[in-house]
Amino acid sequence: MIILETEAIEELREIGRWYAKHRPDAAQRYFADLRGTLRRIEESPHSFAHVAGDARAQSARFGRYPYRIVYYLAKSGVVHVVAFAHDKRRPLYWKGRLRELT
Repeated sequence: MIILETEAIEELREIGRWYAKHRPDAAQRYFADLRGTLRRIEESPHSFAHVAGDARAQSARFGRYPYRIVYYLAKSGVVHVVAFAHDKRRPLYWKGRLRELT
């Protein structure tokens, strides 16, 4: 099971609005790649790399987009997506979100 945390949902909406406005041709591919990556995370959450700077978090890049799905895998097996983070902006800004989950 995957749970999208509130802040991650807001980031996803913001990214979707940006693509819809600036690159409508890419918006559908973006969301298709996103869904596929979320499916892969759900099927095999341990197969993605841990994030340098916080061993509790893992991340998965999807498609050709400069974003990563940052998630925490709970002991229960539930995947908590904490961020849809841009590769080059505000590194590790989402770390505080992990405190709420662990």
